[in-house]
Amino acid sequence: MTKYYVPEEKAQFTKDPMRQLYPLNKSNFILNEGVCFMKEALAPMARLLFAPKRIICLRDNSLQKEYVRGVDWEWSEKFQCLYLPEGSSIPYFTVAEARGEGVKGFGEEPYGFDEFGKGRIGNAVYCENEWHYGKTLYITYLADENETAEYPVRNFFKPELLPKTMKRLENKEHIKVVFFGDSTHTGADTTSWYKREPYMPGYPVLFCNALEKIYGCKIEYVNHSVGGTDSNWAVKEFERAVLNEKPDLLLLGFGNNDNKYAEGFEKCLDNMKYMLDTTAERLPESEIVLLGPSFNNPDSGFMIYTHRLITPYKAMQRVGLRYCDFFEMGLDTLHRKEVLCTLGNGIAHPNDWTTKDYVRNLLSLFVDWDDERVVNALKY
Repeated sequence: MTKYYVPEEKAQFTKDPMRQLYPLNKSNFILNEGVCFMKEALAPMARLLFAPKRIICLRDNSLQKEYVRGVDWEWSEKFQCLYLPEGSSIPYFTVAEARGEGVKGFGEEPYGFDEFGKGRIGNAVYCENEWHYGKTLYITYLADENETAEYPVRNFFKPELLPKTMKRLENKEHIKVVFFGDSTHTGADTTSWYKREPYMPGYPVLFCNALEKIYGCKIEYVNHSVGGTDSNWAVKEFERAVLNEKPDLLLLGFGNNDNKYAEGFEKCLDNMKYMLDTTAERLPESEIVLLGPSFNNPDSGFMIYTHRLITPYKAMQRVGLRYCDFFEMGLDTLHRKEVLCTLGNGIAHPNDWTTKDYVRNLLSLFVDWDDERVVNALKY
């Protein structure tokens, strides 16, 4: 039995964003996992990460409305998935809709979105409106801990690589954290971004809040991330956004927008190396987390070159510089889930559920999950 095991009598729904920030492979309790129903030929179906031992509830995107089993949804043991019975009130996607069929693509004339706010990028639908987010639901259930234990781990605690930050955390010091990246690192497309229930914070805020709770330190948080930017822009803004801020810990995340085209790859690596080396030279007391490329909808065409950054980014690790994987984390989910239930707009950015995945993976660089302080701070 893991330290994060939840007895059946205590397993219940909550919308508290600080709950279940520990890794999924260390518990039997899955809280507010994103699901969306997809219809091709049979009844609309939705897959879960794990086979449920007991389903506690299925709720809408706001977490306000609970859907009724046997009326709105049911579980199929045969197909190991959720499905919608006839007459269900739950909205769903068709495969054609998910591909953006019949929707004007970005760059096509006349440019614009349809009446539901939908557009198409590649062969994937893009939408920030209720047409998309209203079809993402959240399920809470108990799973077999032997099954969850097999879920992949992508980031590991190696305190010797971030010795100054770990010392500051252990000493409960004031720590200044600066995020500098593209739209993924702004907190875009969580419900707080759109001022909707349940107001899930973006992953940078949730990460800083968790560090404060675990270590009892004070985190000063600054985010200079800007949507649509690439590493060329970052180099131009680096003095203002990073060097002038003098962070104790810099979280740097660019590359998603460089790698739409093959020629951006080498230039991106040069730019990142410049920023990493300049930080080490001019801010010797600062440490860095290099945020890996994010996972995007593979049908959008955004990931044609992005994966090429992973190996060289990992190779940049040294004392004072850690790499944090987000890309392979997304692939792990895609093997088990429909991609639209993981993304805030159908193309990119973590939604409320995958925001917690980002936080779990980032926290793994800074905490020993078996440390009693961590267990006591984050256990459900």
